[in-house]
Amino acid sequence: MRVLEFIPLAVFFILYKLYGVIYATAGIVVTTLLATIINFLITKRKPNNFALFSTALMVLMGSLTVFTSNSAFIKVKPTILYSLCGLTITGGLLMGKVFIKSLFSAFLFLNDRQWRIFSIQWIAFFLVAAISNEIIWRFFSEETWVNFKVSFMPLFTLLFMFLQIFLYRKHLVIQNDR
Repeated sequence: MRVLEFIPLAVFFILYKLYGVIYATAGIVVTTLLATIINFLITKRKPNNFALFSTALMVLMGSLTVFTSNSAFIKVKPTILYSLCGLTITGGLLMGKVFIKSLFSAFLFLNDRQWRIFSIQWIAFFLVAAISNEIIWRFFSEETWVNFKVSFMPLFTLLFMFLQIFLYRKHLVIQNDR
């Protein structure tokens, strides 16, 4: 993740502490859109489909939260995102395709079996993340959910990614040498 992608999360956390979840949601929607646009202007590349989908889902669920003053929409957004990611990867595998390869092939050089295992690991990650989000937002306080979203999930994601780097370190592509 680039630093630019953490700014919306930081804005969400600060606005939540100052004004509550509705203002925080409005802030994360605006900063997510701005971060996506700025990233495009800096890199001169269209964001990948995952980034576009995530941004669109943020705008949709965030807008529903703000316009209805119902925080359930923003709280369920991570569950929807994680579930759809896991289901997409699963569907690809069932169709004999490895969708995740398009996101990681610039960094990893794996054979077909390794790509399937890598995909299953990401499916498991998304499943755990979706279930965790559901449990936290439904059975704990809003503040606990915010802390989970802002602190735990980014750390959990980074830990998972470092574990993947460790497991596949022999297959990392360095300077596009294959």
